[in-house]
Amino acid sequence: MALQFGRVPRYDATVQDQVTDAFGVWSAAEIAGVTGCPKRNIELYWPLVFDALTSRGQASIRSCAGAIGTVAIETASNFASVEEAYWLSPAARLAYYNDTGQHAEYSGGPQFHGRCLIQLTHDYNYRAAGDAMGLDLVSNPDATMEPANAAGIFAWYWASRDIQSMADAGDWAAVRRAVQGGTAGLPRLIQVTTDLMNIA
Repeated sequence: MALQFGRVPRYDATVQDQVTDAFGVWSAAEIAGVTGCPKRNIELYWPLVFDALTSRGQASIRSCAGAIGTVAIETASNFASVEEAYWLSPAARLAYYNDTGQHAEYSGGPQFHGRCLIQLTHDYNYRAAGDAMGLDLVSNPDATMEPANAAGIFAWYWASRDIQSMADAGDWAAVRRAVQGGTAGLPRLIQVTTDLMNIA
């Protein structure tokens, strides 16, 4: 049966195990309202991400709130697979990918620039994600852009760092560091997760 938004009772903070029914806590419209992301993209991607998080044991309510906030931030409010600097023209993007004055050098070359829902970079990360997913992402980095693959990669990354434990502790700075390496986007993550938990 396909996942459906808003199919379960609202979150009950007195219940200890919030993993099984976290999906239905928020409607697509509520997620769109909190994140400013397009509802149609949320309707496509969030069920895939939730399912992938669930399969890796990372779908607690706070983990889901953190995942929603993270996808919103990492995709620049698209809530869909994006390539790094996607807003530039193709020629300008290519120049950007090759300009190590603007970013750290990509291990393996510029073809391993940021993609997906979590901005996967470097050949070794593409290889590790591909191995976890049973895909050859080194030969075909663009495969990370497909919705189901992007969701699976996101969940793999989340689980490989046990980001759920950070989210469950409410340590949103740790969540940002685990994803971004610093705290860029932290105020927005706090805003999104707080708003989602207030709705729940």
